[in-house]
Amino acid sequence: MKNKRCSSFPRHKLIFVKLCVLCASVVICIMIPIACYLLQSNKPELPGTNTSCTIPVSNHIQLLIDSTAIDPQSGKRIICQENFDKVLTMIKGARRWIFVDFFLWNQWQGSIPSDNRKLSKELAEALIQKKQDCPKINILVLT
Repeated sequence: MKNKRCSSFPRHKLIFVKLCVLCASVVICIMIPIACYLLQSNKPELPGTNTSCTIPVSNHIQLLIDSTAIDPQSGKRIICQENFDKVLTMIKGARRWIFVDFFLWNQWQGSIPSDNRKLSKELAEALIQKKQDCPKINILVLT
């Protein structure tokens, strides 16, 4: 038995309606992103976000290397941490502000324990000592 609703609506009109719905969907899917782009690209920039400056040029660039290697003759591990030594030097020389952003502040080691330099302890002690030596200095630490 035929469905009366479908049989009463001509087949060519049903195809036309489906085609119109499909076209409208495609147009909407294309027009919405274009409209969003046009609206967003013509908005004024927020104050302070459109800044320009000259690129600073320096002749005082220094390459600091942190390296870990094995001495082939003795088999001992050689650790050179120039970056951290420079950080400690900069903390000692700071006068007004120290802003420190370090990822790890713990003594975590991998599954194979090794005798490593206690970097987080050295950093904490250097900051505490600096605050004791210069109580008015601002120190901000992010982790």
